Amino acid sequence: MIVELDLPGCWKMLGDHKGSIWQCVQIQGDHKGSIWQCVQIQGDHKGRPYRRYPLRRPLFGIQIPKIVHFCLRDDRRNTKNLALYLPKYCNFIRAIPGAMCADNSHPTKTILPHMKKIITICTLLLVGSSFLFKANAQLADKVVNIFPPGTAVDANIPYAGDTLKKHQLDIYFPKVKKLSYPLVVWIHGGAWMSNDKYADMGYMVNTLRDMINAGYAVASIDYRWSTTAPFPAQVQDCNAAIDYLYKNAAQFNIDDSRIAVMGFSAGGHLASLIGLSNNSSVHDFYLNGKKPGFKVSVVIDFYGPSDITTLKGHDNPDPKNPITLLLGGTVADMPKLAKQASPITWLDRKDPPFLIIQGEKDESVNPEQSKNLSDWLTKAGVPNDLIIVPGAPHYGVMFDAENIRREILSYLKKYLQ
Repeated sequence: MIVELDLPGCWKMLGDHKGSIWQCVQIQGDHKGSIWQCVQIQGDHKGRPYRRYPLRRPLFGIQIPKIVHFCLRDDRRNTKNLALYLPKYCNFIRAIPGAMCADNSHPTKTILPHMKKIITICTLLLVGSSFLFKANAQLADKVVNIFPPGTAVDANIPYAGDTLKKHQLDIYFPKVKKLSYPLVVWIHGGAWMSNDKYADMGYMVNTLRDMINAGYAVASIDYRWSTTAPFPAQVQDCNAAIDYLYKNAAQFNIDDSRIAVMGFSAGGHLASLIGLSNNSSVHDFYLNGKKPGFKVSVVIDFYGPSDITTLKGHDNPDPKNPITLLLGGTVADMPKLAKQASPITWLDRKDPPFLIIQGEKDESVNPEQSKNLSDWLTKAGVPNDLIIVPGAPHYGVMFDAENIRREILSYLKKYLQ
């Protein structure tokens, strides 16, 4: 017979006295209860092992219903039908009148054709690939070689309640499963006018791998470019993304009390601005005008501008100048906005610790930006360290060096305990 089941919370079912085995695949998990899809593997005298494969999102956009159908029957020895045991593990809804099993010689391995296809896809991906992506191949091509084998990703999650591509984020999870992960928020650079949530990963491969292997989840966020939305749109988006992660922490197994923010260049500016303004209520920095509830535990700033009014190029009148595009005018024309956009404006003694990394030969962000930020933090009594990378330009693999990675992990371990 075919039975109809409601599967929330179902993960293992036992069979007859010969030891039938059920293989279950988690389809979706959140704080309201995981949903599992199970398929029977015929039991034998060797006692085949039970396997459980966790998945974080439906594959290829396939929406798998909570209600599934299983074919069950008595075995040849007339042992009790497995359906009698189902309420112990799942919610048994009903037997479907007149529905017959397709295969009369074996206990069913799959139930309905579309379920068979999904199970086959899941199994091939899980067994045949060391990297688990629930996204399209284009995404995999961009980052598949960056993260450690077994890394899982929730991709292209909308965080602002709209359909803008720039309002999406990805979350990368370590292979080792935990009840909750401390979170590192990754904010890309690009002069506030280019790049996306995959930027800066290509030359920071070892840093990413170290963080994932150390048990940190990494959320990489997109934000609107200054070419379409001037400041404060960028910090609004970043705050909205972190607030989304904070509010949905249970769904993603994120520890909402352990959040680090890491940014590169323009992303370093935004990371610093978020960290330093986190103690203030700057309504212009929030999409809905309401201060979010999250707290930043530590900031890791790679060569981010700290004072827009003294940043190299601030006096350049070219309308295509990144600073002019960010502010919607020159610093001279927009002095109040330039001050509001400067992280140092919001610095106080209650700010989170900072690790600042700066290239000695940076041609885009004058090194004084990082040196002055460190000095001001020190004067305010905020724990911080400044690493000047000898001979390093604005960005590149020199920032992925072992000594820097060691310091990053030390900061994360110390402040995300």
